[in-house]
Formats: sequence, C-alpha cells, structure tokens
Amino acid sequence: MSAVEIRGLTKRFRTRTAVDDLTFDVARGAVTGFLGPNGAGKSTTLRMLLGLTRPTAGRATVLGAAYPELDAPARRVGAVLETDSLHPGRRGRDHLRIVARAAGLPPARVDEVLAVVGLTADAGRRVRTYSLGMRQRLGLATALLGDPEVLILDEPTNGLDPVGVRWLRDFLRARAATGRTVLLSSHLLSEVALTADHVVIISQGRLVAQDEVAALTGSEEVRVHSPHADRLLELLHLEGIDARALADGAVLATGTAPRSVGDVAARHGVVVEELRSTRRSLEDVYLELTAASAAGGSR
Repeated sequence: MSAVEIRGLTKRFRTRTAVDDLTFDVARGAVTGFLGPNGAGKSTTLRMLLGLTRPTAGRATVLGAAYPELDAPARRVGAVLETDSLHPGRRGRDHLRIVARAAGLPPARVDEVLAVVGLTADAGRRVRTYSLGMRQRLGLATALLGDPEVLILDEPTNGLDPVGVRWLRDFLRARAATGRTVLLSSHLLSEVALTADHVVIISQGRLVAQDEVAALTGSEEVRVHSPHADRLLELLHLEGIDARALADGAVLATGTAPRSVGDVAARHGVVVEELRSTRRSLEDVYLELTAASAAGGSR
C-alpha cells in the first residue's frame, strides 16, 4: 500500500476547476516531489489530503485512511503548509508546547525537535522576530512533534539560506532512509532533483507525469565535437550506439558513456576536439511537460 493515494480528486470553486480528476500515489520510504506552476492546484491538493478543504469529487488517503479518520493523526502525519499561521506574539518554545499539549504528545518532544531543527538558542524569542527561514524551521519542528511516519511540506526551502537548504535535504533523505515518507511541494527544481526519489508533476489541476527522477531525466548523452563528425557518426552507428548530428556540427550519442565514444574515436584515428557528458535536467523536463500541457489546455 502506498503512503498516499489520490484517486479522481477534483475541486471546483464556482466556475473554476482547481484540481481536475487527479490520481497519483506516493511511495512509502521515499521522498516525492510535488511539482507544478503557480495555480496548478498543488496547495489545494495538499489541503484536501489533510482534510482542510472538502473535495468536489474523488478521495485522498494517507496511510490507508482519510486524514480526519486517522487515529492520533499527529503521530502519523506531520505537515507544514503555511508559516504565516504561526502566532507572532508567542515564543517559539511556547508555540510547540501548546501544540504538543493539544495533540497529547510528551512535553519532552519540544526540546528534542528544537534541537533537530537548530532553534534551541532562539526558542525564547517571539515568532514576530523570526526570519522567514526561522519560521520555516519552527513549522518543521511543529510537524515533527509526533515523530510522524509521513511528512507533507509545502515550499519548505522558502527563506532558507544555502546551509539551511543543504541541511533540509540531508534531513529529508535521512528520514526516507529509515522508511519514513516525505511529500514536498517546491518550485526549487534543482533542489528537488537532488532530494527526491520520485516526482509528481501537475498542470492546470491535472496529472502531467509521475515517475522516478532518473527515469524522467533519461539516459546519459555524450556531446562530441570533431572535424570528422560524419565519419564519427558512421562509426558510432556501426558500434550500435544511438547517435545523431546536431545543427552546430556536433554529434550527440545517447545511452552510452563518454569513455565508449572516446574509445571508438581512438580506435579509428578520429580526432576529437571536445567530448562531454550531458543529461537533461529535471527543470528541462518540467518546463517541456508543463508547456505542452498548457498548450493542450488552451486549445
């Protein structure tokens, strides 16, 4: 059973459809990136998953049940959706104490999660004095109070400096390595590519793609510049290597390693001026898929 199952999920606001018959799964023990342009329906989907917004149709379950039906949900699912929901006049530690008490969680967890997110020294300050990054850390600490099986995070890197972004990446990867599940929505695609095992991409409320990051970005490509490009292309084909000529005169070989291409050139005395490995980035794939979806939706 998947950690999260979305089936035919739809949400309409009067004449606007925010989420349109959306279906996808989130695997257990992995980090899944939830991607889409602004207004694609990501936040609405997460709110329906957490029981904060009622769907027009379909069903969203986490750990086999609708969120409101979970027993002791704070111990099963932790979520950070909006850091501006934190009370500005409360001290960081007091905020966590109130949430822990309401959820029936042991008070000792407060200092434990403060240490995990690096806020121990600032726990006595009022939230209004926190930077955006500090509020993000406090939100994460709140989600971690119950040591949940599933974390659901909406734009968790907002306001974090590079050190904080790296810390969050390592933290989320470590949780997944222990069998916990993370679903995170983000616009920072380069970071998602480094953090996530899988991605779900939506556009205009509809599913565009769902796969492993490695599968979406495809196999390695090798770009070669040679004064004898035609001869090299012929030789690569004879070796069974998929290759094609590019408009700038280079040769692009797909599904092979730079060493293999170099070996072919060396055996036949073909001069190579440049040889480098490339791979489509997650950003390339994302922009291509969402642009195609937008074009199709506008017809």
